[in-house]
Amino acid sequence: MIPLPWSDTRPILDTDALFGQMSQPVGPMSLPMPLWSDMTGMALNPWNDLDGRRRGFRRAILAVAVALLSAMAGPSHAETTAKDILVAVRTLGFVVHPPTGTVALAIVVDPALAQSTTDLQTVNTVLDGGIPIGAMVVRPVAIAVTELDRLADFRFVLVMGGVQSYRQAIFDRTRGRGIVTISTDFDCVRAGLCVLGVAAEPRVQVLVSRAACMAAAVEFLVAFRMMISEM
Repeated sequence: MIPLPWSDTRPILDTDALFGQMSQPVGPMSLPMPLWSDMTGMALNPWNDLDGRRRGFRRAILAVAVALLSAMAGPSHAETTAKDILVAVRTLGFVVHPPTGTVALAIVVDPALAQSTTDLQTVNTVLDGGIPIGAMVVRPVAIAVTELDRLADFRFVLVMGGVQSYRQAIFDRTRGRGIVTISTDFDCVRAGLCVLGVAAEPRVQVLVSRAACMAAAVEFLVAFRMMISEM
C-alpha cells in the first residue's frame, strides 16, 4: 500500500508476521480489470490517442485513491467472529511491559442486548481455558455495563458490540491507568475512545488511535507500531 500524502495513517506492512496466515495477499492483479487495462495500455502502447490516455490515467488515479481510502478506513462494527478475538488477543503481547501469569481480559457487555450476549459467547468459546500469549495466559471476565467502575482493576478491556452508548463512560473510567481498550468497531478508534481496533476479514487489520493511547497512558512496542496503522 502507498500512503497518500495528505494522510497521517501508516499502511499495514506485514500482518502475516504478527498474526499468521489470516490476511489475503494484495497485488496489481487485484485491481479492477478496466483499471488494469488502462494502466497497461498506457505503458505498452505509446501510439494511443493522447486524450484517451489522459482520461485513462485520470480514471486509474481516481480508482487507486478510492481503493486506498477504503482500505485505510477500516470496517465499522459487524458481528464479532472467532478470528477477530484471536487477532485482538494476540495484540496484547505487544504493549510495553506486558503482565505475566494469568491475566483477565474484561469483556464489556450489555446483558439486555442480543448482539452483546452473542459476542460474549463467541469470546468465551475462543478463550475457554485461557490463551497463552507470551508469558501470560489470557482469560475472559464479563463486565456488565452497570459495573463499569470495576474496569480500573483490569489491564485489558474488550469493548463488545451493542455498547456504543457506553463508550465515553468506558473511556472515562480507563483513561490514565495504562488500560488497553480494544474493539472490533473501528468507529470507536476513530472517535478516540478505544485504543485499538481489530478485524480479521477480509484481511487482518489493526488500527491504533494515538490520541486514545496518550489519554490511556498506553505504549506499544516500536516493532508492533511499524506493522500496523495509526491515526
